Parts: sequence; structure tokens; C-alpha cells
Amino acid sequence: MNIVKLKDIKSESRAKGVNVVKVKSDFPTQTVNILLEPTSILPIHTTPVNVIFYVIEGRGIVQIGEEKIEVAAGSYIDSPADIPHGWENPFNEKLSVLVIKLYS
Repeated sequence: MNIVKLKDIKSESRAKGVNVVKVKSDFPTQTVNILLEPTSILPIHTTPVNVIFYVIEGRGIVQIGEEKIEVAAGSYIDSPADIPHGWENPFNEKLSVLVIKLYS
């Protein structure tokens, strides 16, 4: 059994107010935790693999393709491979999103 505590892993800054914690990187998955401070944006980008998002804490706006929707803690979102996606946190609370990339 392998137990990982997110708070014990050093985060990496990706953009102003956006930090990434690399949780696990074993084929066929990669798991990271994205932390967005209030008013932060993770810009639209594309990944070559299917992605699952799970909102751990807070609320934010996720965009996948042309679809943009507000989501809150407890939300599970699928993002197909090669579809542009990104996150915004326009709210006054932290947003924590677990990201699982599924490699085949």
C-alpha cells in the first residue's frame, strides 16, 4: 500500500497563482493536484491523452472545447484527448483540482 499526502509534496509554480503538485507519475496514469488561488487562470491547453478532473476543494470554471461551466467540490469531469481545456478561479476561495491523465 502506498499512501501519499498532498500537503507533504512540494508544489511547482506554473503561472501567477497556479501551483502544481506532482502526486504520481507511473504509466499508465499521471496524477497531479492543481491549486488555483483566487482570480487565477490555468490557460487553455491541449493534452494528447484523456483527462479526469475531480474538484477537491472550492469552486471554479472549467472550459473543455467550447463548453464552459462552473463546478464545485465533489464534481467529476471528463476531458477527451486533444480537446483544449483550462480552468479559471474567479472566486474568493482556493480551488484544488485532482487531475488524472490516462495514457494507453
